[in-house]
Amino acid sequence: MGEELAFWVGPEWRWNIFDAVMVLSMLIDTALVAAGLEVGYIRLLRVIRALRSFRIIRVLRFFRELRVMLLSIMNSIAPLMWAVLFLALTISVFSVVFLQGVTNFILDAQPGVDSIEEVQQYYQSFPMAFFSLFMAITGGEDWINLVEPLIQISSAYGVLFVIYISLMVLGVLNIITGIFVESASDLSRQDRDLVTQAEQERTANYMKELRKLFIELDTNCNGTISLKEFEGFASRHEVQAYFSVLELDVTKAAQVFRLLDVDGSNEIEIDEFVVGCMRLKGLAKGVDMESLMFENKKLMTRWSNHQKWTRRL
Repeated sequence: MGEELAFWVGPEWRWNIFDAVMVLSMLIDTALVAAGLEVGYIRLLRVIRALRSFRIIRVLRFFRELRVMLLSIMNSIAPLMWAVLFLALTISVFSVVFLQGVTNFILDAQPGVDSIEEVQQYYQSFPMAFFSLFMAITGGEDWINLVEPLIQISSAYGVLFVIYISLMVLGVLNIITGIFVESASDLSRQDRDLVTQAEQERTANYMKELRKLFIELDTNCNGTISLKEFEGFASRHEVQAYFSVLELDVTKAAQVFRLLDVDGSNEIEIDEFVVGCMRLKGLAKGVDMESLMFENKKLMTRWSNHQKWTRRL
């Protein structure tokens, strides 16, 4: 109760409700057992309590891949239901069409024809036809075994079966897979913990590469980089290409060196190099432009005040 209203509307409200349901089921279970009631749904309550294991998702921020997997599964439940419904409707339509042909074939066929038994093996009823077509797209049965009875009825049904396989395997199933992959990708971009962890890993790797690069630049191993060392290293094309990968433009080596040399000592230490490269990488951002405009306004104000002061003199 310490959180009061934030318990229901705060950032962790889903997990709070989940915990509340788990605690409530435990209390109900305890009360029913204490009252001596041994009914079947008590076992169901105990099974529900096993769902507490899902709380492990809250502590998976240090296991990014596993966290993405579990959250993707949970986030894909609704698309999965719609996908199953769409597959069921599509299979039902083709089942009805094939059953219509099978029914006409059986009614027109002479008694004792062997092909009737082959057709009835897979298309005896609507549930059996539905199950047979489901096996066709999930690898449960070879296509040849399912299409041969239909070809005996008419070659048109064989062509329709090929259309069905092409539509489901090459089209619908791939689209459904793409939807799930996109859902997982969106989740990875939107989850705050995942985005934060990915950005931290990217920054750490970037700083690690910069430290390696500093060691290569420091040819005399004195812990600093001089302008001569920097210009000589930056003049090489492969080095310029590598800096480009790191989102740094070093074509104007002397200018970049002055920007990195914050203390004006004409030498760059490793901390100056790493922090300066982190600051200079990439294109100008909105905050950089705003800072430049703000400084420009301050200079213009000072210049205007200076002009007014000189005129008074």
